[in-house]
Amino acid sequence: MLGGWRGVLIFLGVLTVLLGFLWFMIHPPVEKTKVKRPNIRLIFANVRYVTRYHELWIYAIARFGALGVMRGVVGYVPTYLREIGWDVLDADTAITLFFLASLIGVVPLSYLSDRIGNRRLVMTVGVTMMSIGTGLMFFVGDVFWGVMVSMVIAGFFFDTFMALSGAAVTEMEGLDMTMIGSALGFAYMMQNLSATIMPPIGNALSVFGLNVPFLLWASSGLIAVVALLSYRGQKPK
Repeated sequence: MLGGWRGVLIFLGVLTVLLGFLWFMIHPPVEKTKVKRPNIRLIFANVRYVTRYHELWIYAIARFGALGVMRGVVGYVPTYLREIGWDVLDADTAITLFFLASLIGVVPLSYLSDRIGNRRLVMTVGVTMMSIGTGLMFFVGDVFWGVMVSMVIAGFFFDTFMALSGAAVTEMEGLDMTMIGSALGFAYMMQNLSATIMPPIGNALSVFGLNVPFLLWASSGLIAVVALLSYRGQKPK
């Protein structure tokens, strides 16, 4: 409707500005209080404290693996599909399906996690499916429905995984409530590290074949699977 992804981004940008202006009018800013300088020593002390928890490392590594899948796939697939002969609309639609499937799955799958009382199981199944869907992209070539099914499989659990892994960090046994922010920050740091390094590494592999990067990103998901399956409930040191 808007002529492509550039038009969509401009629309979202304008909408964001309008919403920001509306927020400013409804909630005008209050007078600023003097901000204390951050205590760097305390920040590092908090990080040292939360990283004693083996469980936090499991979730952080799992997020590292999952973001390696997602960032690699969503950044590469539209270009990849155009390079193998798809038109622009179909190439962009593949990624739309990834996120649409994720949007559809997040509420029922998160509810299922609460019902069965086992977040780690749902997360493990979810990131496994992400890896399978990504790995299928190596094999399906330019088959339209093969690509679309692969994107649905890869995307269906993504938002669920991110929601559950964040919730799992806040629910870690023995973690002081005042340390939750530091624990989440560490997990986010690991996922952003993956989002930074995994796409370019995968892109570099395209010299061996345009579909080869999908094998790397599928393997990134397997890192998360191994991490989640390895946890046996150890206590912090």
